[in-house]
Amino acid sequence: MDGIERGWILASKDDVAYGVVLFLRMLVGSMPDWLKATLIATVAGLLLWSAVRRLRRRRATVR
Repeated sequence: MDGIERGWILASKDDVAYGVVLFLRMLVGSMPDWLKATLIATVAGLLLWSAVRRLRRRRATVR
């Protein structure tokens, strides 16, 4: 044989992303509700802060 077993399937980029999402979903699913809410609020706040900072920087370069 050429060293490749028939049971192996190559994963695409989408399969890897799907696997990561499933892992995170399993990880978050086992957390208590108060921790989920805290985590979601923190991530949302960081995303909002990053977006505002990017917009301010973008407006400053236009002037």
